[in-house]
Amino acid sequence: MRNRFKLSKTVLLLAVALMLVNLVSDSQAQGPVSGGVLRVVVSAEPQGLDPTTNTAAVVDRIFYNNTYEGLTKLDRNGSVVPGLAESWTFSDDGLNWTFNLRQGVTFHDGSAFTAADVVFTIERNQTTDESIAIVNPRFYEAIESVVAADDHTVNMTLSTFDSSFLFNLARGDSAILSANYAGDLNAAPNGTGPFSFVERVPASSLTLTKNENYYIEGLPYLDGVVFSFIPDPTAAFSAIQAGDVDVLARSNVENAPAAADDPNLTVFNGASTGEVILSMNNRSAPFNDKRVRQAVAYALNRQDIIDIAQFGFGVPVGSHMSPVNENYVDTTWRYQQDQDKARALLAEAGFADGLNVVMKIPSTFSYATSTAQVVQQMMADVGITAEIQLVDFPGQWLEEVFFDPWDYQMSIIAHVEEFDIGIYSNPNYYYGYSSAAFDEALARAQSEPDPEERKQLYAIAQFLIAEDVATFPMYELSNALILRSNVQNFWEDAPIPAADVSEVWINP
Repeated sequence: MRNRFKLSKTVLLLAVALMLVNLVSDSQAQGPVSGGVLRVVVSAEPQGLDPTTNTAAVVDRIFYNNTYEGLTKLDRNGSVVPGLAESWTFSDDGLNWTFNLRQGVTFHDGSAFTAADVVFTIERNQTTDESIAIVNPRFYEAIESVVAADDHTVNMTLSTFDSSFLFNLARGDSAILSANYAGDLNAAPNGTGPFSFVERVPASSLTLTKNENYYIEGLPYLDGVVFSFIPDPTAAFSAIQAGDVDVLARSNVENAPAAADDPNLTVFNGASTGEVILSMNNRSAPFNDKRVRQAVAYALNRQDIIDIAQFGFGVPVGSHMSPVNENYVDTTWRYQQDQDKARALLAEAGFADGLNVVMKIPSTFSYATSTAQVVQQMMADVGITAEIQLVDFPGQWLEEVFFDPWDYQMSIIAHVEEFDIGIYSNPNYYYGYSSAAFDEALARAQSEPDPEERKQLYAIAQFLIAEDVATFPMYELSNALILRSNVQNFWEDAPIPAADVSEVWINP
């Protein structure tokens, strides 16, 4: 059975590969076309619309570079490039930075963008005030002071060298906010980007319209964008086949063969930053015992999970860092499937007669549900019986898994933050992992100015969490993207979880 599957999978992938050859159309070669409303499907609906207080990747997928912008940003190649800061300089020790801001920029409410907004945003992002509930103040811990030298110049002083400083300023969390905005960011976003917020229809859609006062001449090309919330992958694919929508952002891979065979559709199989993680609650039994976590690791086969659950689309990963990151090292060798070792470790931990666990899986994501079924079977083969409980995302999953009191044993979800290995040093993260050795390796890596030394330190950090089986990273999601063939210049890869449509156009 396994060999027949492997053969059919190989034939399928060869056929799909032949159909995924992307040719630049004559109309695209002639240049962009202005006008039209792009209709984009996202699988989940954001609970809130403020990227600084909401952890869901769908917020960045909708707003990053579309509605909100930071001082820096990531381009389609994953490079840090100027955003609202048109240039910057820094001291030899990397502690003093001067940012020169773009002039003539306005927020969507009409107020002028100035250095005061940058100071307000950074200081707000550093706060631990629970009434604001900033998600990631850790990204800004190294910033000792931020000062407006004049309306278009900002000086920042760091307490220590931070190798991720410019990268952190390019995150969705670092969207520059207006210091004088009186509206509710979770209900009515107010940014400087090429598209302004119009409305959200609960359980249906979110609409953006062209910012006629955008500071980059000629952009955007589109008149507007409608993001539709369609969690059912079959319904989403039917919608794009019928021409009711134009883009399936992060489509399900099972739709790729049929899409590639449709002359009206284009398929991208690009890179992403989404590591699919099997999490285990390190705080409580049975997963507070490293031997049980190791048994799970020895029970699983990453490549077979990819082949069965993802039709062969995906790349095995052994650490919580994307292979597109220059600091990534392959640690998948540390735990190769060995069912005898898994059973022995379970017996040593007191579970010779088997172990019953519960996996809470977000029902919104088909990759999670299909992966859970394969993981369930592989664990059953070594004596771990896993009950799959499908929970709503983001509401129930966030409440029961992600937030205190972390009422779960196991879960599966893709972590799409582009550089978030630092979460393993957060004792309040839902993994519940704690390691002084990891904390030290991470701290040294983040403060190391030499790139080669820094890479070695990140390698140590990755090995430590792999050795401890803090979690079990399984594979990197493919950025399976399906477009109507007249949609041009969409990002093929996803170096950040974003559906950046700032330079997209639609051919008539």
